[in-house]
Formats: sequence, C-alpha cells, structure tokens
Amino acid sequence: MARRRCLIISVGTAGDTLPYVGLGAALRSAGHDVAMATNEVFKAQVERAGLHFEKLGDEKPYLEAIEHPDFWHPIKGMAVIGDRVFLPAMEKSLELAREYTSAGNTLVIAASPMFGVRIAYDLRPFPFVTLHLQPFYFASAHELRRAPGPNLPTWSPMPIKRAYLRFVAKLGDGYLGPPINALRAKQGLAPVNKIGQWGDSPELILGLFPEWFGGPQPDWPPQVRLTGFPLYDQAASTELSEELAAFLADPSPFLVFTLGSIASATRRFFEESVAASQILGCRALLLTGTRTYIPDPLPPNVRHFEFAPFSQVLPRASAVVHHAGIGTTSLALAAGIPQITVPFGHDQFDNAARLERLKVGKSLRMPQYRASKVAGILKSLMESGEVRARCQDYKARLFSQKPYEETLRALEEFAARH
Repeated sequence: MARRRCLIISVGTAGDTLPYVGLGAALRSAGHDVAMATNEVFKAQVERAGLHFEKLGDEKPYLEAIEHPDFWHPIKGMAVIGDRVFLPAMEKSLELAREYTSAGNTLVIAASPMFGVRIAYDLRPFPFVTLHLQPFYFASAHELRRAPGPNLPTWSPMPIKRAYLRFVAKLGDGYLGPPINALRAKQGLAPVNKIGQWGDSPELILGLFPEWFGGPQPDWPPQVRLTGFPLYDQAASTELSEELAAFLADPSPFLVFTLGSIASATRRFFEESVAASQILGCRALLLTGTRTYIPDPLPPNVRHFEFAPFSQVLPRASAVVHHAGIGTTSLALAAGIPQITVPFGHDQFDNAARLERLKVGKSLRMPQYRASKVAGILKSLMESGEVRARCQDYKARLFSQKPYEETLRALEEFAARH
C-alpha cells in the first residue's frame, strides 16, 4: 500500500503486546509511519522497535491489576483487568483514533477489546482493522471455547450451546454495556447491545493464528481472515547474559518452566517444578520476572532468569511447562517441543485444550501439579515417538508460513479499498 500513517492500539500483558510491536516494526520496514498506543510499561519496547509511542495507560494501575489476588480468579479476573486496564483506556483510545484519523490517510489497527476505537469509527468511519491473537475471542456454538470455570460438554445439543452463548453474551453486556453506552451518550451516539459482536471492525478482523490451531466456524463473523502466529519476542534486540549463554551452550538436556510475564500465581509451581527436574535428573531453566516465587537455594543444575527470548531458548530445550498464554504457546509450537500447560485464567484454558487436541502436550490444573506427576508426564511426552513427530510437523508448518507478510498483505488489500 502507499505510504500511510498507522496507529496500532493495544492493551494487555507482554504476551498480548509484543506481537503488535513486531507488526509495527514490519509496517515501519515497509515504509509506513507507525505509532503504537499502549500502557507505559511497554514504552521502551515500543521505542526500541523504532515506533512512536503514545501512552494509553499508566504503569501503576497496570501493575496493581496483574498483582491483584483476584487476577487469576475464573470469574472475578476479567473484572479486575477490565476495571483497571481496559475500561480506563477506552476514552483515551477514542481520542487517539479521532486525532490520528482527522487528517485522513491513517489506518487504525486495534487489538480487542478497544471499544473506544469502535466508538470513534461510529462517529466518523475510517480504515479500521481489529486483530485477535487467539481463537478464544471468537464465540462459536460449533466449537465452544474453553473458559475458566464450568464449561458445557462438547457433545451438548446445538440449541443448548446457542442458549449458553446468549447467556454469556448477556453477562458481558451487563458488565460492559453501561460504561460503553455512557461514553457513547457523551458523543451523541445511541446505545448498543451485543457488545462482543459490535466491538470489532465491521470490515476486517485478522486472526493472528493458523487455521489448524483455530479454524473459522460457520458462526464466526464473515470478515475474519487468518494470517498465522506472529512469533515475535524481541530476540533481535535482546542480548543474552553470559550466564544464560553458557547455560544454553551446554549440550545436556534441560527443561523450561515459566508462568509468563505476569505470573503472580504461586511459589509452589516453581518448588514442584524444581523437584520434578530432580526426579528426571535433568537441568532446568526457571523463567519469571521476580525471585519472590523461586526456591532458595536452587540445586546446582537449576537456573533462574527474569527474561529470555523464547525463540532462543525453547528450540534447545527438551520440553516446556507453562501457563498456556498464546505467546508462549505459539513459540513452543515453533520450537517443536512437547508442552505441559497449567492454565490459570482468561484465554489460557482454551489454548491448553487446543494443544491437547493437537496431541503435542498435556494440561494440568494447579491443584494437580505435583512433582512426581509432572515428571511422569514429561517423561512420557519426551519418550513418545508420536508426540515428537507431531511437534516436528507443527514446527515445519509454522516455518513454512510468513505471518507478518500475510498480515501486511491483508492490510494492504484492505487499505487499497479506502
């Protein structure tokens, strides 16, 4: 497409945000002027990629949200991040979308749920694309997503599934509707319902995952297009420490245990993980942003690091145990290694279920997470020829795709129509 101004708007964790930083870098390399609006906690990553940074939220409320005791609660968790991160960003995202599109020639690319962008669009339409990193955001009666808390059995009759989805949508409207419609009223707009359907772009929705991970269903919006996992983790701009480089240079097998960038979950996860590695007689790498949950002292064959690019670590590992965040999930698939998932909330249960359907790993709930059980599952996965073959198959599929090129092509085709 001809040179354009592009505004990318995103809120969420590092796993939610970094793929959009990667997309911004790809757009910039293609000759476009790119700004990214996100929480100030990610300012350095955005600017390191050569993008103009717009603050969409303050660091303090973000940190308070991810450290809140109810963040991983199956019911209360969405309200914690909604009240402290998503909804406070709504009016600012509305203002930024209107500001950037006022002069024309601007493409707005918004992660969900960026309801302020949709309100701006309803005031005056402009080129607007919604991006989803995971199939969890697409409600379907044909393939029910796995959510925290109780789930309908997959064999439930279709009328029951549709009634269930209507009930869930009504709950969402009850929570999101009042603040959204209050902001719409301030702008002179009529109220809306069915928020989950309304909030996306009515013209183009891009799913940044492959069809074999979450294929389109008959009741998905017709404007959905899939382009593949972004697989961006800042590897090109991250220098490994001497200690980590030495750990990775050792050819003996090792396991990776992580709960992602915001895991405030439990010390017991890392205690049981260390014990599992000792049962297997295998080295272990613990990745988490704080030492608070790390046993002290660690055995000589176990190391802790606050951060390491998964694309440099996972391909050398024998297996990974993680929380089923979509970023870790996709990078582990790209590494071609078995996975154990320990989901806590949000989209993680759905991602974990999809990995089990692909037969590349197993899922455990945290109460089941015991060293002997984890060691037994890891041993079985690592010794299985079928699992190894499946892991390599999905790795090959990912490396045969060019997701950012596909995404840019979709954006270019869309922009050409405006």
